[in-house]
Amino acid sequence: MIELRTVSKIYGVGAAAYQALQQTDLLIGEGEFFTLLGPSGCGKTTLLRMIAGFEAPSSGEIILDGKDITELPPSKRPVNTVFQNYALFPHMTVVQNIAFGLETLGKPRKEINATVDKMLALVQMEHLRDRRISALSGGQQQRVALARALAPRPRILLLDEPLSALDLKLRKEMQIELKRLQNQTGITFVFVTHDQEEALTMSDRIAVINAGTIRQIASPRELYEAPQDRFVADFIGESNYLDARIVTQVGQPDEVLIAGKHLFKNVTSQAGQGALSAMVRPEKICLGIPIEGSDCMCFEGVVSDIVYIGTDTQVHVMLDEGFDLVARLQNANPLLTKLGQGDRTQLSIPRDAVRLVHG
Repeated sequence: MIELRTVSKIYGVGAAAYQALQQTDLLIGEGEFFTLLGPSGCGKTTLLRMIAGFEAPSSGEIILDGKDITELPPSKRPVNTVFQNYALFPHMTVVQNIAFGLETLGKPRKEINATVDKMLALVQMEHLRDRRISALSGGQQQRVALARALAPRPRILLLDEPLSALDLKLRKEMQIELKRLQNQTGITFVFVTHDQEEALTMSDRIAVINAGTIRQIASPRELYEAPQDRFVADFIGESNYLDARIVTQVGQPDEVLIAGKHLFKNVTSQAGQGALSAMVRPEKICLGIPIEGSDCMCFEGVVSDIVYIGTDTQVHVMLDEGFDLVARLQNANPLLTKLGQGDRTQLSIPRDAVRLVHG
């Protein structure tokens, strides 16, 4: 539905020029919940603003349903945006805010009233229809902003970190709410965030961006389980790293030597550049009882720290080989009652939990 063809953005000229977005190709499907994820200043909001028409690309084309909209002003695009600060009119009621865009478009009053009622039901705000925005909570204001943006039935809804001002509990509730709204309306959502949990919770696909470049586009599960490089692995969840190198023997398939002692064939690898590391997620590590067999790496070490984090506990282990690994255990695991700081322990890492990453 949305196609970016070699789109880039440069701010300033000469020595002061700054490239916010490198030449980028991107396809977003119709009805998709697509997330742009990355750290502050990576270019994700710049990309969103170019789709909206608030910024003109320095090069490239933006295509919507096969039509070039690169030069179209925002008002001519079938796109609406929900901003971080919601941009609601505080002196108006909920109904008046939702109706505002429809009135600007010159819709008949009967159609406006019917659409407003439908939007109020969609965001479950019927009981607050006559309340002023200034009297609403943050979560309620966010629902009104969504209803106002959805009322004209845009082809695309752009969301620029709309949950960042909410507290943790409400933010989690609104993540589920946003996905429900997207499923019900079938509208293409393009969501910008720096929060990995938001991205993993709601998205059909995620583009991880850094320094103006898309590093990887994939489903949440694929990004987490098979990151393409070390930046993606670090940005999506927590990771452990062990030294790794390819061992090549004439007439034999390549093998991977991990931590200087474990030799494996067919370990999942991603093409890339830079130093090679073996990446292991903390929850994949089996602690306390070594698993014997050729498909596992076994280590011994000393527990250097135990950190309680609510639903889970992190156990930091300094291996005899000089590597520091973090294992994540659910708090119901009986092993946690037997482990203490300074204790020696054993751990195992299944081969299929290892990913080779560059960078």
